[in-house]
Amino acid sequence: MEFSVRVSPTLRSLALTVGLCSLAACASSGGANMSTVAPNPDPRVGLRAGFTNAGEASWNLRVVSKTPPPAQFAGVTNSDLAFTGNYVIQGNYNGFQVWDISHPAKPTLKVGSWPTTDR
Repeated sequence: MEFSVRVSPTLRSLALTVGLCSLAACASSGGANMSTVAPNPDPRVGLRAGFTNAGEASWNLRVVSKTPPPAQFAGVTNSDLAFTGNYVIQGNYNGFQVWDISHPAKPTLKVGSWPTTDR
């Protein structure tokens, strides 16, 4: 037994148009450089040094916040990050911080744990 479905040329044209528009929308990067190929020349070459004003270069990333750390964490390397739900746990050798990132452009510190005496 054979079945055949007849599709009108208008419906076929509409389906093709919707498909192509969907493909174009998915391919758009929204203006960010989302290339899988490293930029050339490397934008990190020649960046200026600095504590809070160092030069920056990013590839396939977008900075959404430059929230300064609490005084107890200023000047230390945050070596570990963990993500769960709307929270980021940021840790280092001095302790940890829990940030609420419900609003990524304006994270808020919820918990901070650091030593109260010198070791």
